Amino acid sequence: MIAPLTKIKARSWLAFMALAGFILSLGTLAFFPVPDGNRELFSAAMGGLNILLGALAGYYWPRGNPPAPPEA
Repeated sequence: MIAPLTKIKARSWLAFMALAGFILSLGTLAFFPVPDGNRELFSAAMGGLNILLGALAGYYWPRGNPPAPPEA
Protein backbone atom coordinates (compact mmCIF):
# COMPACT_ATOMS: atom_id res chain seq x y z
CA MET A 1 0.00 0.00 0.00
CA ILE A 2 1.25 3.48 -0.86
CA ALA A 3 1.67 5.83 2.09
CA PRO A 4 -0.09 9.19 1.79
CA LEU A 5 2.03 12.25 1.12
CA THR A 6 2.80 14.57 3.98
CA LYS A 7 2.59 18.33 3.39
CA ILE A 8 6.33 18.77 2.94
CA LYS A 9 6.57 15.82 0.53
CA ALA A 10 3.66 17.15 -1.52
CA ARG A 11 5.25 20.61 -1.69
CA SER A 12 8.58 19.11 -2.66
CA TRP A 13 6.96 17.11 -5.48
CA LEU A 14 5.17 20.25 -6.68
CA ALA A 15 8.47 22.13 -6.70
CA PHE A 16 10.17 19.30 -8.58
CA MET A 17 7.41 19.13 -11.21
CA ALA A 18 7.42 22.91 -11.70
CA LEU A 19 11.20 22.98 -12.08
CA ALA A 20 11.11 20.07 -14.53
CA GLY A 21 8.40 21.81 -16.57
CA PHE A 22 10.42 25.01 -16.67
CA ILE A 23 13.58 23.18 -17.77
CA LEU A 24 11.68 21.26 -20.45
CA SER A 25 10.08 24.44 -21.77
CA LEU A 26 13.46 26.20 -21.90
CA GLY A 27 14.83 23.20 -23.80
CA THR A 28 11.94 23.47 -26.21
CA LEU A 29 12.72 27.14 -26.80
CA ALA A 30 16.41 26.43 -27.29
CA PHE A 31 16.19 23.53 -29.74
CA PHE A 32 12.80 23.68 -31.48
CA PRO A 33 11.15 26.58 -33.27
CA VAL A 34 7.76 27.51 -31.82
CA PRO A 35 5.10 27.85 -34.56
CA ASP A 36 3.62 31.33 -34.99
CA GLY A 37 0.15 30.09 -34.06
CA ASN A 38 1.36 28.82 -30.67
CA ARG A 39 3.86 31.52 -29.84
CA GLU A 40 1.49 33.57 -27.67
CA LEU A 41 0.20 30.51 -25.82
CA PHE A 42 3.74 29.27 -25.19
CA SER A 43 4.77 32.70 -23.90
CA ALA A 44 1.83 32.75 -21.48
CA ALA A 45 2.70 29.26 -20.25
CA MET A 46 6.33 30.29 -19.71
CA GLY A 47 5.17 33.32 -17.74
CA GLY A 48 2.94 31.14 -15.56
CA LEU A 49 5.78 28.72 -14.88
CA ASN A 50 8.06 31.63 -14.02
CA ILE A 51 5.55 32.94 -11.46
CA LEU A 52 5.11 29.45 -10.00
CA LEU A 53 8.86 28.98 -9.64
CA GLY A 54 9.13 32.38 -7.96
CA ALA A 55 6.46 31.43 -5.44
CA LEU A 56 8.15 28.11 -4.74
CA ALA A 57 11.54 29.77 -4.33
CA GLY A 58 9.96 32.22 -1.90
CA TYR A 59 8.59 29.32 0.11
CA TYR A 60 11.86 27.39 0.27
CA TRP A 61 14.18 30.40 0.64
CA PRO A 62 12.29 33.17 2.45
CA ARG A 63 13.84 36.62 2.75
CA GLY A 64 14.11 38.60 5.95
CA ASN A 65 12.96 37.54 9.39
CA PRO A 66 10.62 34.57 9.68
CA PRO A 67 7.17 35.43 11.02
CA ALA A 68 6.63 35.01 14.73
CA PRO A 69 4.58 31.96 15.74
CA PRO A 70 1.02 32.74 16.78
CA GLU A 71 0.42 32.93 20.50
CA ALA A 72 -2.27 30.72 21.96
